Amino acid sequence: MNLEAVGSMASDGFGMGGGAAAIAIGLALIVFSFFAYKIYRVALFLIGGLGGGILGLNFLSPIIVSAMAEPAEWVPLVVALACGIIGIVLILALQKFAIFVSGAFLGFLIGNYVSVIIAATNPEFGAGAGKWLVALACAALIGFLSGIIFKPVFIISTGLVGCIGGALSIAGAFGAGNQIATLVGLILGVVVAVFAMIVQFKTTGKKKDKE
Repeated sequence: MNLEAVGSMASDGFGMGGGAAAIAIGLALIVFSFFAYKIYRVALFLIGGLGGGILGLNFLSPIIVSAMAEPAEWVPLVVALACGIIGIVLILALQKFAIFVSGAFLGFLIGNYVSVIIAATNPEFGAGAGKWLVALACAALIGFLSGIIFKPVFIISTGLVGCIGGALSIAGAFGAGNQIATLVGLILGVVVAVFAMIVQFKTTGKKKDKE
């Protein structure tokens, strides 16, 4: 996967629709990044639903569809919704597990961003298993760290994921499949992420860690 491919994906609002939807999703992600820790229980809820939905859509759904003689178009959506609900239930029922899973999910997304940057200069990396190894390594590391020092890891992770993902979504809406637009989105996303982290640390600095 290269920058052009990421731009094309982002222009579709990461599967939620292109154009206005991509811009709306991008802005929502960026705003969320400034307040994620203050509403971290809601954030865990969203991460559980989104994480479960993504896993269901990308891994479980293809297995179910391939086993059906005449799969209907709505099957992937139903599987994603069901997995999303399961993810939410697990998040609400098991707090420590929720912290690890949310950290791992954020780490997986960060690993994907890192893979995109590497693949931009090394296309063979993007075509092989290297991108998955990087994503899984980041998932394991950040998931582990979340269980030890939840607050800083959560703030940094949500800042990076929300701002970079949001910037890519907005950039993609204006330049679908354009490497320059995607690169600008990545750079602006990192810059805004720094401000988001500063805001989160300053607005939660005097409050007891809720871990």
